[in-house]
Amino acid sequence: MKQRTARLARLVILALCFSLGITGPVLAANTGISDSGGNSYTLDQPYLYCQILSTEQGLMTQYILEAGTTITAPEGTAFTAWSSRDYGSSDTEEGSLTEPASQIKPEPGREYVYGTDAGTWLYVAVPVEGVFVDVALEDWFYEPVRWAVETGVTTGTAAYQFQPGKVCTQGEILTFLWRASGSPEPAGENPFQNPTITSEAYFYKAMVWAWEQGILTEDSQSPEDACSRSDVAVYLWRLAGEPEVSTTLSFTDVPQDASYAKAVSWAVEQGITQGTSAALFSPNTPCTRGHIVTFLYRYFGV
Repeated sequence: MKQRTARLARLVILALCFSLGITGPVLAANTGISDSGGNSYTLDQPYLYCQILSTEQGLMTQYILEAGTTITAPEGTAFTAWSSRDYGSSDTEEGSLTEPASQIKPEPGREYVYGTDAGTWLYVAVPVEGVFVDVALEDWFYEPVRWAVETGVTTGTAAYQFQPGKVCTQGEILTFLWRASGSPEPAGENPFQNPTITSEAYFYKAMVWAWEQGILTEDSQSPEDACSRSDVAVYLWRLAGEPEVSTTLSFTDVPQDASYAKAVSWAVEQGITQGTSAALFSPNTPCTRGHIVTFLYRYFGV
């Protein structure tokens, strides 16, 4: 009885690890996962990601499984206890298995810590469809990502992954902007010199539309180039009709005669973005997917 009580108590403590920081998802390509003691379990289909959770006990691995995945314990080992909660929740449930099991199938939308009769612990999670494992409720880009997905501005880059830290390309920002504007059909033909801008490309209609709207003004545009902070300010400013601004910039890295100066002033005035510090705007810094959906959310969504 004491051993069982101690095991469950440890299980509850370790379950709290789910609420701690995650360093980021890594694509996985096999069907073998390991518990805290290094014992290997097998799955009936490949797992999606593993995440490293930082805890007071050290670094531990949490595996992100596809819904319907069966976990098979190594021979001679059985699952005897569990702790779980809804994915992203803080309300934890716990219990023990009335009959030790060699196979288990975690439910979608739940996070688990499984205990074994060997005294080891296995950490797994099964997100529900539409949940991104790299977008947490407390992240500054959480609401913008949710808005972008709900309105069809963009989706994830892979199953359960949004990649908010990935650099956003010109083709992506213009496509997001086009979709947020209602995905209007362009009226004319391709004005661009770049041979990669063809009618088969996902960004084709968006870029032709942006040219027709005066959002783009250079026919040498490259869709694979990174979108900078000044680029997105200029695009939104032009979409808004190039309104005049009443404020004077105080950023030391944005000259008053810069081609993007009015756009930056307007974006700051409208609360779309701020500087990267009190003195700097960092106009040439590439924007991430998290930054872009946040700028668009502030312009279109609120």
